[in-house]
Amino acid sequence: YNQVVDPTYKFDPDIPPTQGYRLNEDGAPPYYAKLSLGKGRGLFASRDIQKGEIVHNGTKSDVVFPNETSWKRFMFAMPRKMACDNAEWSFTQQFEKDGRMRIVSSLNIAILMNEGNHRNEVNVEPKDDKGETSEYSTLFRAIKDIKKDEEILMDYANYDTDYEAAGLAELVLSEISCTSFETCSLDQFWRLCKKVCRLTWEANPVLVPMILI
Repeated sequence: YNQVVDPTYKFDPDIPPTQGYRLNEDGAPPYYAKLSLGKGRGLFASRDIQKGEIVHNGTKSDVVFPNETSWKRFMFAMPRKMACDNAEWSFTQQFEKDGRMRIVSSLNIAILMNEGNHRNEVNVEPKDDKGETSEYSTLFRAIKDIKKDEEILMDYANYDTDYEAAGLAELVLSEISCTSFETCSLDQFWRLCKKVCRLTWEANPVLVPMILI
């Protein structure tokens, strides 16, 4: 990201790949990753979390791309498999009402947070500074007490991923031969992404729905 998009962006120090960041100097990471029965990988509480506590702060782990071209350049700078993984971990979000839709990539394991099968299973929600539910916020707070080793679950209905609104052309499912950033238009790029991710898609169609809409 520093080499391709923004050389001035400062990241937090490296952390173990199976842990989240610390919310304070002495506090334990609030979650860890492991397999969730029937869901693949998921996030689980590494300690008891009280209702109202911050579970995830996207400002510590997510990068917001200044425009769609910088995101595309970032993708082409990575090896093919890494680009496919990053496409899975990218999404779109507005950060204020009527604000511009932005492309966001999550750079830690928070992106593994699963969705609850039922509303009563959800235990975290995006909240603003006043504690009100907000689709524009990157702060996730516990909406109930969460016990240690309990899975952390959210409701993805709070978000409506829209790559076209973020400036990326609608995906066309035909094959292309484009292989470089300079020669690819945005719609061609999405066809290439489809090609790169085909094996993952065929193995598990629900694994990468966000990149193929």
